[in-house]
Amino acid sequence: MLLNIPYLSQHTAATDPYWKPRACAIVCIKLVGDFMFPGSMPSVDDLIHEGETVGGFSARGWRHDYLAILLRNHGVLAYNQEYRTADAAQAPQYVPSVFTEQFLEAALLKIIHEIKAGRPVIVSVPGKQGLPTETHMVVVLGIEERDGRVLGLYCHNPDTQSPEEGRNVFISIEDFLSGWRRFCLYVES
Repeated sequence: MLLNIPYLSQHTAATDPYWKPRACAIVCIKLVGDFMFPGSMPSVDDLIHEGETVGGFSARGWRHDYLAILLRNHGVLAYNQEYRTADAAQAPQYVPSVFTEQFLEAALLKIIHEIKAGRPVIVSVPGKQGLPTETHMVVVLGIEERDGRVLGLYCHNPDTQSPEEGRNVFISIEDFLSGWRRFCLYVES
C-alpha cells in the first residue's frame, strides 16, 4: 500500500542556502499538509519563516511540538508522540527502560494503522552522518506486506537532489527499527 503524495526536495523547495540543509522537517510538514488538504499549505520558505516566528527552531533543530503547531495553524489536526523510555537507575547515562520493546511494538503497529487509514506519518531518523546529534525527518507513506507480515515501509526522503532518489524509498522493518529515533508526528482527517 502506498499513499499518493507528491515529492519535494528540501534542496529545491527552500530557496535560502542557509535553510536548504535544515528544511527536511518543514518539507515534510508541507507534503503532509497538502496531502491532507490539497493546496492548503504555504510555500516551504513561508513555513520556515512562520516556524521561526513562533519559536519552532532552536540550536538543536526543529522542535517537534512546534511542527504539530505549524500543521494545526493550517487546519490539519496534528500531534506528536515520542516512544523513548529511560532507565532512571542508569542516569545520567541514557539507557532505555524495560518497556522500550513494548512501546516500540505499539508504535510500529500505530504507524501501520495510520498508513492503512490513509494518513501519512512524519518520523525522525538519523541524519546522513548517522551521528546521535544528526537528525533528519521523512514522511512514511506506505507499507509492504507479504503473507500478513510487514516487510518494510516506504518514505519520501526530502534530503536528495533528485526526486528519483528520494521518492518512495523502501526501508526494511529491521533497518527502520534500528535507526528510527522513536518520534512520530501524526495527523487526523
